[in-house]
Order: sequence, then C-alpha cells, then structure tokens
Amino acid sequence: RGLLRAFDRQAQAAREAALKRAFSKEALAALPEPARAEIAEVVQRAINKLLAPPRAALHRASRNGTWPDYARVARDLFGLDVEANPTEANQKRKEAGLESGGRDQ
Repeated sequence: RGLLRAFDRQAQAAREAALKRAFSKEALAALPEPARAEIAEVVQRAINKLLAPPRAALHRASRNGTWPDYARVARDLFGLDVEANPTEANQKRKEAGLESGGRDQ
C-alpha cells in the first residue's frame, strides 16, 4: 500500500501545484469560487483518468505475483521513493519495531 499511497500523494501534489500556479495568474486570480472548484474538479478527473490504468496494473500485480517487477517500474517511471518489495518493506518495519499492517502495496 505504501507504493500506491506514494503514487496518490504525488498525483495530488502535482494537482495542487498546477492549480496554485494557474490561480496565481492574473487572468484566473479573480475567478469566483464556483469556477475555481469546477476547474479543480476537471483537473482531478483528468488525473484520475490518466492514472487509472497504471493503478489497475499495480493492483493486478499485487494479486498475481508480479508485484516486485511492477513496483520497480512504477518507482522508476513516477519517481516514487518507496520500497519495491512488500516483503522486504514489512521485514524492515518489523526490524524497526513497527506494526506491519499487511502488504506494502
């Protein structure tokens, strides 16, 4: 779950940064809140649509035994800084005295 959480955090950070940049521009700065909310929703829908296939592939990989390979590729493609191997991540947590809470997907 760590990889998918990192994936989602990165997408949301990119969304927030893009909206902040857009709304700081003079042409958009004076937009009323309903218009801003609509723009934010459009951006969120676009992000969701773009990231749905890689998320689905990661979910499949977590179920069919190909997780390490997919996780490594996702980390490289999206610049994510999390463990590629859920078993390795869980072992590191146990060694650090932290609760495992399941697979680190």
